[in-house]
Amino acid sequence: MQTDSASLALGLLETRGYTGLIAATDAATKTAGVEVHSIARATGGLVLVALVGDVASVQVAVAAGVERAQAVGSPISAHVIARPDDQVWKSLGFAAPEEKGRSPIVASAQPNTKEDDLDALPVRALRHMARSLPVGLTGRQISNASRDQILSAIRAARSQK
Repeated sequence: MQTDSASLALGLLETRGYTGLIAATDAATKTAGVEVHSIARATGGLVLVALVGDVASVQVAVAAGVERAQAVGSPISAHVIARPDDQVWKSLGFAAPEEKGRSPIVASAQPNTKEDDLDALPVRALRHMARSLPVGLTGRQISNASRDQILSAIRAARSQK
């Protein structure tokens, strides 16, 4: 995923029911290089997925997600916000970019993070880092691993360098 915060986009896809949303999310992530930020449930069976990536990837991913949701469930709405304001990132739980040109998502998960800094990182950033290093775990194992397991795998991968 692109790390330039000026080119990051937020894609939102809302469906009625989880089946359509999961199918749409699967299609979106397989189609383009986007990251799932969150899945949220609203009232009346409405669910929303937030996707993050570069503008073009998010546009393609949301379009693929809408197409798949139409085949499986009932899409309600979809929207892509190119370069959201820092306040939007903060409201979604991302830290605002501290330095110009750094992603609010990836800035804290760079592989050159000092050993002391690993304990301060959120699990989401640790998972992202683990996927970029040869930790000996599959993506599914990383997704299901505890914080301590991920930290151990990252430290082991770094010591092998």
